[in-house]
Amino acid sequence: MAHTVEMSITAEDFRENYTPAPDPAVTADRHWMLDFGPGRDLLKAALRREKPELKVPYLQRGESLDGELNAMIDKVGFRNVEAPSEEGMFAMTHRCVMQMIRTMLGRV
Repeated sequence: MAHTVEMSITAEDFRENYTPAPDPAVTADRHWMLDFGPGRDLLKAALRREKPELKVPYLQRGESLDGELNAMIDKVGFRNVEAPSEEGMFAMTHRCVMQMIRTMLGRV
């Protein structure tokens, strides 16, 4: 005797449609650097140097670290820097990369 189970499957049941709940510690005052690739890499490099026990990923975004990365913005000195415009994006990318190099060399 066969046993059948009826299921209703929606788009949310698939991993590609999964959206994690935002971190409440970050959503209120989310800084633009958390969404800017080179800026996020700079923050991860600074966090990796300050707290090596956290195992900050090199290639993944590390969404779970947004609270820690938000705290690192003050330490690298970008809290009061406004988000760059389209024209200033190249200059801001260069600035973030140069700061990351200084951070990795321990000159921050």
